[in-house]
Amino acid sequence: MDKPDINIGYVIYTLGREPGTLDAVWAHQIKGGGTGKAIGGRSADYPGQYQIRYLFDDGSLFAEVDLEIERQGEHYDLTWSKDGRLRSRGIGHATEAGLIAGWRNVTDGV
Repeated sequence: MDKPDINIGYVIYTLGREPGTLDAVWAHQIKGGGTGKAIGGRSADYPGQYQIRYLFDDGSLFAEVDLEIERQGEHYDLTWSKDGRLRSRGIGHATEAGLIAGWRNVTDGV
């Protein structure tokens, strides 16, 4: 049975070495995967507003977007936007491994 492509992915954020930064490992069912680096957070925790640059595994640029992470009780809401336009939404949970989130593009591309 053929499985259809679906518009979902996951990302794992870990706190960066510098306060207010995050390191990312991401994958998308259609687009592939890679790493990322977020800057601009407000502290040594996940919530905040960041500018993030995502790279494919080969080092080429996938996307540069704004990322907002908000704590909502036991989980986190994540939004990715570009030029004020919503691109993706996600939900995550903090674990010992980092903030693990599933996400979905809400437009045709990031």
